[in-house]
Amino acid sequence: MAVQKLPNEGGKYPVEKLISTKEVCFLYGVSHSTIWRWVKGGLMPSPLRIGRRTYWVGSMLQAHLADLKARHA
Repeated sequence: MAVQKLPNEGGKYPVEKLISTKEVCFLYGVSHSTIWRWVKGGLMPSPLRIGRRTYWVGSMLQAHLADLKARHA
């Protein structure tokens, strides 16, 4: 079985900022339970699970916040 290489642009892979639940709560100004209620209701992007920890991808949250601001402008 041959090893398949991933596509690589310029020898560098993009690095995404991972944001913890605590940081997301601070960023949105809401409680932990509100964040999870929004995720469950489809009002917020789903997080990533890495081991036993939960993170959100920074660019996904930026897009979500921009969308929220555009809706309420």
